[in-house]
Amino acid sequence: MNWLFANCKPEEDLFFPEFINSLEISVANIQYTLYYDAREWKSPSIYKFEDKTIIISGWFVLNGEKNNLESLFTEIKKLGLKETLNNIELGVFTGVFFDGSDSYMFADYLSLSHHFYTKTKNGVKISPIINYLINEDSIFNEHAQKILNKTGYLLGNDTVYNNINRIPPGCIVNLSDYKEEVYFHFNNSNQIKVEYIPVVIKDIISLWDKRYRNIALSSGFDSRLIYACGDFKYVYTFGPEKSYDRKSALKLFKIKNDIDSRYDGFNFAENEAPDYLKKLNKILFEGAATVPFEDKFIASFYHAFTHSENEYVTFDGFLGDALQRGTLLHIKNRISKLLKTFPILNKNYLTSNKLIISRYGKEVGNSYVLPLYEHFLNIYNLKDSINSYLLFEIMYGRNTRYIINGATVLKGINNISVPVFAHRIVFETLILQDFVDTISYKTFKKLWRNIPKSIKKVPSEMLYSVMTPRFFIPFFIFIGRIVTFKISAFYNYANEHKLKN
Repeated sequence: MNWLFANCKPEEDLFFPEFINSLEISVANIQYTLYYDAREWKSPSIYKFEDKTIIISGWFVLNGEKNNLESLFTEIKKLGLKETLNNIELGVFTGVFFDGSDSYMFADYLSLSHHFYTKTKNGVKISPIINYLINEDSIFNEHAQKILNKTGYLLGNDTVYNNINRIPPGCIVNLSDYKEEVYFHFNNSNQIKVEYIPVVIKDIISLWDKRYRNIALSSGFDSRLIYACGDFKYVYTFGPEKSYDRKSALKLFKIKNDIDSRYDGFNFAENEAPDYLKKLNKILFEGAATVPFEDKFIASFYHAFTHSENEYVTFDGFLGDALQRGTLLHIKNRISKLLKTFPILNKNYLTSNKLIISRYGKEVGNSYVLPLYEHFLNIYNLKDSINSYLLFEIMYGRNTRYIINGATVLKGINNISVPVFAHRIVFETLILQDFVDTISYKTFKKLWRNIPKSIKKVPSEMLYSVMTPRFFIPFFIFIGRIVTFKISAFYNYANEHKLKN
């Protein structure tokens, strides 16, 4: 729970764990309240030098070092704020920099830190909770609410209030005039051979001592790749006992045979969250998104937290499915099965327009998403392409406006959540692959090339493994969906509640 408030405060009855410390500080007539994790930061995450101040809420990795504020400040002096932020390799953070005359607000390049802001007559307000930003000038947007009701989340930086927005990903906001300036741009030096990515993942994991590491392991290939690249003290899986997730995760744990680790398999539907977490689970997303099975997700993360010891750093497979296997690049129509079976046909058929209409429908797609996509291309100086569409979905769409609610926000209440696939080298290498190679599993095969065969051959709940020939994977997925979602003996966590009926 790394939160930053500006010119507002959380409610007095809002619960904060004992390892969360707070500090109030005034910088350039703005009153900040910083909440920081004392397990990560031995002192408040603020650095001052002469008349300059930088405040970081969250954590970051720069030049291979974790949370070195002095080094961050030195880089800013040398390269400027924009280039320094773009050079940060990994992190989930919101920050403010005062250069002696102006204050600038920013977030990590994907805005995973889930903070919002609004302009008021008395200056900026910043909060991770939208309700704290509502004031007499707030205008409720009924159209945005209708879209939220249809999709379950809003895109871009939108909320259901016209003047309350998400802190934009990869941007700096000048708090004097609220002008946004993009700092994110692709860095060619970040791209490596796909098969070398596991080495980078290993280095990411090594930034935290093993005794602090935990991982939610499933039968899938995102958490599994991370698990294959490092050692973890606490390993857990939730879902029905007979599910592929539970069985495959336990098998992977036994293959590693790490006697210093603990495995915890537990049911998803049986967990209960304390009242304070239920309250957080509600207010954190009001006005921006909804959460499916909301209490059960946060209850399961709470179970893992209470059954862990010192393992407060959870390594998450967020973005893995989109980057490894192109799961966001499939159109739902009558020829979709043919396109999945023969991916090369997508080369001349697939377009960003078709993907947007397929995902959001004609009404929402044409009136809301397509104009936002054009705006996105303009803001980030990109040309229309399938890769640009994928970047749009990740930065402006489902991933950072919806999936992070579980992957980063809820897990981050009691833990530090590390989204390994968001590391700039991993991210840029994978997202810039030829999209046909990705959806045809060529990229997937390269990525797993140097992983031990014993780990690769364990099947996922979709019934295929890394060893399955590429041509047959779509057929296994088709059967796997039937098995997992239609046959009760193989239900996963999403259908576990049906087993009691």
